[in-house]
Amino acid sequence: MSRKLNKAVSDYMRLLRKHYSSKILTAVLFGSVARGKFNKESDADILIIVSDSDKKMKDEISMSAYEIMLKNDVVLSPVVMDKNTFDWYRRNKDPFYKNVRKDGIEIWTKTQKSSLKSA
Repeated sequence: MSRKLNKAVSDYMRLLRKHYSSKILTAVLFGSVARGKFNKESDADILIIVSDSDKKMKDEISMSAYEIMLKNDVVLSPVVMDKNTFDWYRRNKDPFYKNVRKDGIEIWTKTQKSSLKSA
């Protein structure tokens, strides 16, 4: 991951911890950056698993990436999903879940038991 993209991801996680730490269970970097197959145009795909399905909060978490993107001139692509939805993807062996489980790098977890490894 480029230094600039790494800084942006770190800044984003810091912002989320400050404002949403009680709601976020896990954050996982996935996609080309996690696989190590990125280029200067790559975005950072970040799955953020939250404790509840409050749409307003999920939208706020997604939108807060824009401030970081503008400041760092990079693209962050957050996917905010509540735990029940993520568990459904896991139970049904959804391709999205398989991709995240295979290539994902946990960059923040609130619980001792990882949401990714519980399948």
